[in-house]
Amino acid sequence: MKKHQSIIFDLQNFDKNQIDSKLKIYLNKFHKQLENDGILWVFCNFISDKKKFFPAPFYIAQKLSNYLLKNIIIHPNFENSNKGNLFNNYITNILFLTKEDKYYFNKDPIREKHIWKNVEWGKRKKNYHPKGKDPGNVWLKTLDDGKANIIEHCPLDYTSIINRCISSSAKKNSSILLLNINELKTKFKILYEKI
Repeated sequence: MKKHQSIIFDLQNFDKNQIDSKLKIYLNKFHKQLENDGILWVFCNFISDKKKFFPAPFYIAQKLSNYLLKNIIIHPNFENSNKGNLFNNYITNILFLTKEDKYYFNKDPIREKHIWKNVEWGKRKKNYHPKGKDPGNVWLKTLDDGKANIIEHCPLDYTSIINRCISSSAKKNSSILLLNINELKTKFKILYEKI
């Protein structure tokens, strides 16, 4: 069975029964197919309607309890709102899971431009990584005016988010498995070969 350095699984907009069905099919396969130092990314969102609220990210994390939940990344997506009981849901949650405590993750390809570096009092170089700032766990880029003032928030599109997962979690020439992202497989294979 082929091993993958990174598995990206999109479970957005599935209800509880559909999530259970997908996890039942793939749960054991993931563990066998993911490299020991690999990362499993699960895209999901909170689902609500007029009658009930389903916390899919927490439900999925609990179902994947044989993995280590390292973080939950938030991806604001203002074009895709899931209308809920009280508030519209404009975010996608990305579960960052590993098999073991030691895993491969390279933050450098997804670092962002520093906005304070050249204007901060004292120019404290120790505070700034030469390749850019840590993207944090809210993946929303910003534009600034060059004087450390944010002038615009720039949501990343779906392709850019997938590419961030690939860029940060896959070693050169390693295998990536994309699930429920079939329409992008060819495109991402080309993107990854260029990285």
